[in-house]
This record gives sequence, C-alpha cells and structure tokens, in this order.
Amino acid sequence: MSTDTKKGPDISDFFSVCFWKIIFLVNPAGSIMRDDKIREKKKAEGMNRLSKGIFAPVYPVIAEKIVAECGITTGVCIDLGCGPGSLGIALAKKTDLDILLIDNSEYAKQFAAENIRSENISRRCQFISGDAENLPFRDSSIDLIISRGSVFFWQDKIRSFQEIYRVIAPGCMTFIGGGFGNAELCNRITSEMALENPEWGAGSKSGKNMTVERRAEIFCAIEEAEIPYRILSDESGFWVILKKPL
Repeated sequence: MSTDTKKGPDISDFFSVCFWKIIFLVNPAGSIMRDDKIREKKKAEGMNRLSKGIFAPVYPVIAEKIVAECGITTGVCIDLGCGPGSLGIALAKKTDLDILLIDNSEYAKQFAAENIRSENISRRCQFISGDAENLPFRDSSIDLIISRGSVFFWQDKIRSFQEIYRVIAPGCMTFIGGGFGNAELCNRITSEMALENPEWGAGSKSGKNMTVERRAEIFCAIEEAEIPYRILSDESGFWVILKKPL
C-alpha cells in the first residue's frame, strides 16, 4: 500500500505569485515616475550650476537689453519658464519691477527660492508654480513678460502666446526667446560648452538645424494665434516682442 499522499496547494506560494504579479504590474509605472523625477532634478541642478558658472555673464546683459528695448522698469514682470530664476533676478537688480518667477518644476522652485534669498530680493521677487498655457492672472494685469530659453519647449505654443497676450496690460510688452546677450558671450559660451559636451546643440550642425526649426514653430504659432508681434534677431539673440495697443 502506497504511503504517498497528495499535498494541497501551498497558500504561501499563492501569495508569493500574487505579490510578484502586483510588483510586475505596478512597478514599471512607479519606476518611470521615479526616473522622470530623477531626470527633472538633474536637469534643474545642471541649469542652476550653469547659470552660476558658464552662463552667469549672460543674464545681466540680457536684462540691460530688455530695459533698452521695452523701457519698462516699474510694475509687475513675469519670468516665464524661469528655471533657477537667473534672468528675473538680474532684471530685479536693474529695475524697480516686482518679479514673479514661474516654472512647473518643483526642483526649479527650490533653486529659485535659494537664489532669491542669496540676492536679498525676497521683498520684490517670488516663485509661482505654473506654465505658459495657463497663467493664473487677470486679463491685462501684467506689465512685462520675459523668458529666455523656455519658449522652444512649450507644448502648445499657440495657446501659450494667447495666454501671454491676454494677461499683458495695454501698452505693455514681452521679451521672449533665447540668446547670449552679445556675440562675444555667444562665442565664448559656445566654445566652453563644446569642451564639456562636443554634441552641445548651439555649436553643432544638428543644433543649428533644430534652432531654425524651433524658430519656424514660433513664427507659425504666433501667426495662428493672430497676435501682433515683431521679431528682434541680432547678436543678443532671437526675441519675440508683443505689445498690446493702448
């Protein structure tokens, strides 16, 4: 007579299988989210480092250009897609403008807050979480909107320009685009960045082609938004200037 007996299913094996199925189903999304956060943090850290290093001379020069072109030195100014807040802070130091730094990155917020404190301009400069497509301001309530570098990455450029035009006050302006302030700084920074990264966009053929494509996207977006504008393209960079009629 056989003494072998059949064993029932081991409940611990059942829970083990379920556990790993759950991990397999849930973890990929969680891993993607963590990876996105890590990339976002590294990007913010890198931009903050560059803004205090290689790019540091750019912001005061562009701030001077903004004052010269727009002539707006009082009121409320938005630095849109501000990153660590370098341009807005530079403009605050040259004018009496109250600066609102706007970015959708929580890490940019941390660096911007640190930079505001270190420059001792907390009274006139604050950070607001947000993006260009949904500006949390009343119609015709802002005197100046500036932005360096972020416009090329806006997801919906048509809506963004419509929002910007909505919130600027009559007679007020924008200075939105990208550049290094002057030819000397452009050449120097391009050379220094190429040493750090030979594939860096501004100096490579693919980077130049991308710049042309992105500028074309901006032209098309403003035209479709049916907003009056002019383009300033000189050694300081490429800038979109909107001015709402009085």
